[in-house]
Amino acid sequence: MGGRRVGGREAPPAWFHAEFTEPVSRDGSVEGNTNKEGVMPSRWRRALSSVLVVSYTSACSSWQVAGPSPEEYMRAHSPEELRVTRMDSSTIVLRAPRLQVDSLVGTAGGGLRRDDSLRIVTIPLSEVRMAEVRESNTVMTLGIVGLVMLVVGVAFEASGGIMGD
Repeated sequence: MGGRRVGGREAPPAWFHAEFTEPVSRDGSVEGNTNKEGVMPSRWRRALSSVLVVSYTSACSSWQVAGPSPEEYMRAHSPEELRVTRMDSSTIVLRAPRLQVDSLVGTAGGGLRRDDSLRIVTIPLSEVRMAEVRESNTVMTLGIVGLVMLVVGVAFEASGGIMGD
């Protein structure tokens, strides 16, 4: 093909190495804000992705009392997490909680700190003041995601949009 050689093999043309979000012509010059397929610039894609991930992970959730009693709730449901408040007012979040005879059993810990190792925790029901489960509000979550997308879209268009006008 007559191109330059790298490591004994012919190297692909310079335009081949460009990131998909930063179009480069065959001579290596940048061609505006989008590539041939009309993909938006990487900075906007990163910003939009970040906003969506943050919106999704926060997900408008709140802790709701698991009742009428923790024991009755656990007999009828299998939550992923259960926040337990003990009689001494300390709290712990149990993952994969289950009812075992007269106790709540689940895993706790495993966080980022070295001293927060993953462990199995057993809490007698007699020591439980309150148990709560995380419930998400889908309508609120969709509303916030929609609002965030609208704001990002307006900011994107105000900056010149895809064509960079």
